[in-house]
Amino acid sequence: SQIELRLLAHYSGDPGLVESFRDGADIHRRTAAEVFGLPENEVTADQRRQAKSVNFGLMYGMSAFRLSNELGIPQGEARGLIRRYFEQYGGVKRYFESAIQEARDHQQAKTLFGRVRLLAHINSRVFNLRQQSERLAINTPIQGSAADILKIAMIRVGQRLIQDFPTARF
Repeated sequence: SQIELRLLAHYSGDPGLVESFRDGADIHRRTAAEVFGLPENEVTADQRRQAKSVNFGLMYGMSAFRLSNELGIPQGEARGLIRRYFEQYGGVKRYFESAIQEARDHQQAKTLFGRVRLLAHINSRVFNLRQQSERLAINTPIQGSAADILKIAMIRVGQRLIQDFPTARF
C-alpha cells in the first residue's frame, strides 16, 4: 500500500517519512499531526483528508491554487499547508530540487530500474513547458518506479501460478 509515498520516502531519504513507514503509521494521519502541530489521536478526518491531498498532490506538482480548489480553502491557507509540509519534510523539498537539477543537467528522468523519460523542455524559456518538465522530473522516478515494481510483481505472480498451478486459468 502507498507505494508511491513509500518511493517518495526512499528517494527523499526524509527521516520523518521513512520512520512513519517503518513504524507502520497511518502516513496521512501522521502528516496531518506534524503539519497541524497536533498529537495523532487529535487529528480530525478533515485534517487527515487535507494531509492526504498534500502528500499526493505535491508529488504531482500541485500548486497552492489547485490545492485550495481541491480542498475548498483559501489560497493562503493552501500555501501555509505546503510551507508547513516542507518544513516538516525537508528531505522531500531537497529531493524535488535535486530531481529538477538532475533533469536540467541530463534532460531526462529515470526510474529505479533505469527506464528513461526524456525531458526536452526542462531548460525551456517557455514557463509552461519548463514547469511541466519539472513536474515530470519529480514524478517520473516515483510513478514510473511504482509501475515497474507492479509489473515485475505481476510477471512473477504469473510465473508462480504456472509453476505451482499448471491447470489454473488466468
